Amino acid sequence: MKLRACHYNECSYIMTVVFEDGTTRRLNCSEIEATYDMHASACSRLIWLKENDPFAYAELVLNNNLKRYAEEYSREYLKQQNELAEQLEAHYQDKAYAQAIAREIMMRGD
Repeated sequence: MKLRACHYNECSYIMTVVFEDGTTRRLNCSEIEATYDMHASACSRLIWLKENDPFAYAELVLNNNLKRYAEEYSREYLKQQNELAEQLEAHYQDKAYAQAIAREIMMRGD
């Protein structure tokens, strides 16, 4: 069924979805996300989706693709972070320091 409107209330963590036929459904985002074990990067991305692209978030939930999306996002995020850490390690020649800088850069990036 096609979506007509979506609104996310960040105070209640509820997304209200209105379908083309006028049917309304409320998604309790915190309950939905609590069922998944997610990396912090995925949690952050889902917050961004709810606030900036609620239609995409609602479609992921309604099509049962939220977990897969979060896993793929986390995998790609960590891959980029590790590649950055390897590049920094060549410069700083200290693996732990390079990893810490890479984490910090990734957290501030996106």
